[in-house]
Amino acid sequence: MITPQARMGVLALAGLVSLGVAGCNAHPLKEVRLQQETVGGGTVAVVQRKDVDILFVIDNSGSMGEEQATLAANFANFIDTLEEPGVEANYRIAVTTTDSNHAHCAGGENGRFQISSCRSRTQEFQRAATTGAEDNFFDESCAAVCDLDSIETTPTTTLVDRRPRSRPWIESIGGVTNLPEGVSPTQAFQCVGPQGVAGCGYEAPLESMRQALVRSFVDTEPSYGFIRPGAILAVVIVTDEADCSARYKDFADPWDPNGSRTFWSDENLAGSYPQSEVCWFAGVSCEDNGDGTKTCSPANKDEAGDPTDDDGAVMHPLSRYTDYLQSLENKKREVDAAAGLDSSDVLVAVIGGVPPGYVAGQEIPYRDGTVGPDIDFQANNGIAPGCRTEGIGEAVPPVRLRDFAAAFETHGGARTNLFSVCQADYSPALKEIADRIVDQVKPACVPLCVEDIDSISGDTVEHNCVVTELVPEIGGTPSENRVPPCEIKDDKAIVPDGNDACYLSLSDADKTNDSELDDMSAGCVEEGWNLEFKIVRRDGVREEPGSSINAKCSASQLKAIDCPNL
Repeated sequence: MITPQARMGVLALAGLVSLGVAGCNAHPLKEVRLQQETVGGGTVAVVQRKDVDILFVIDNSGSMGEEQATLAANFANFIDTLEEPGVEANYRIAVTTTDSNHAHCAGGENGRFQISSCRSRTQEFQRAATTGAEDNFFDESCAAVCDLDSIETTPTTTLVDRRPRSRPWIESIGGVTNLPEGVSPTQAFQCVGPQGVAGCGYEAPLESMRQALVRSFVDTEPSYGFIRPGAILAVVIVTDEADCSARYKDFADPWDPNGSRTFWSDENLAGSYPQSEVCWFAGVSCEDNGDGTKTCSPANKDEAGDPTDDDGAVMHPLSRYTDYLQSLENKKREVDAAAGLDSSDVLVAVIGGVPPGYVAGQEIPYRDGTVGPDIDFQANNGIAPGCRTEGIGEAVPPVRLRDFAAAFETHGGARTNLFSVCQADYSPALKEIADRIVDQVKPACVPLCVEDIDSISGDTVEHNCVVTELVPEIGGTPSENRVPPCEIKDDKAIVPDGNDACYLSLSDADKTNDSELDDMSAGCVEEGWNLEFKIVRRDGVREEPGSSINAKCSASQLKAIDCPNL
């Protein structure tokens, strides 16, 4: 259920964009008159979708040292895909942990965004309740991948907060980051991503995700304004355990050593402390298949272990998370519809306990580990590993996380959003996740067949457009700035003196001209438009949050010639 504060936050953002925000960039506009009479055409919003908000939920429990190092070391692939020419996403990346303040764990991030360098958190790389060097992962998980002693983001503004502040996320907007000079987003993530191994052993990635998103709509939180109304939203969960998003405040008995021990296995009944198996048995039901394997699915169980409804379940029901994320997707689709964009999908990916090379539709192995190397794993987790790779690690099969991810499949389920945590290289997984984000990025096409006023001069469109940038003002009329064309010198775009920005006209659909400055994006070409714009800003000048581009252009009277594929 969405809290009143969270709902107000969503509606407040939606209210801002309802004035005219299109996709990730559109706002109320005043008509700009061309210097000469036009025939047809008029003012059109240059609709694009380049904003991407990405939340990483990273398991910080004692078994995640190697996996965090692998994630950080392979992260360049992810960033490189978002920054590819023709994509150039305006992205924000936030990190939180799976530590959600379980009854048996003190404190916890509870969805708060983390932005500090792992080199300033050396104590977090010592496994909880241990002192031995073999249980310290600082060198492997942090020092080997991070070369920044500290990270302090530079002050920026957001759509809902115009005061420049240091924000607890990494961002790159229009190619300008909120990081110190010389620090790249990849370098920053390589220091923020490693969250240590001292976190709670009852990992709650789903509850942490929800808490993080809810916090971002509360105006007293440092993360306020992270979610942008028209932005693509992606959630990436990295864990080697089962989801333990437990209702421990309502139902303490399952984890109480003096309680009924309903969800404790025979092997652990004599113990004094609940193992992670409680999370498995309390939230999953399995049936034996007669061949040593099991069929497992999420289940709502009461304190006696009997089936119950959402209200009586000792674990938070999956509907708590699918419904909340779906509500955000629905709001974004309203913004998309108002902008004339195809609906975007909220993207979910899980790097968890599935076999390496997992493909869409593949069976996940569920079985009891009663013999051999699986005995201890079974005693701790209630099930045998879903994957194990020698020298890398092993992981619990993700039953609840699998169904959560399935609720947000894209491409008709033909492309997986489950990836194995038991592999030495996460680059393919991160590349696939980034590719799915890029699939929804839309370049700044001019949604009009624009008149070519000098059609015999070459392969590009000589247009008669006036380009305007509008910047929203909270509670006021958006400011409107005329944007001049860029000057070209030595095949480089130069911002004219006295301006902070200029535009490039892109109309070379076939990329046959010598210069790359006028090459159209594949998305605009595929849709059949004959012109798009790219804004170039003076070095160090940030794009204002929520800024949009409008153009007033003459419409072509020869569409069959100017836009043959439209």
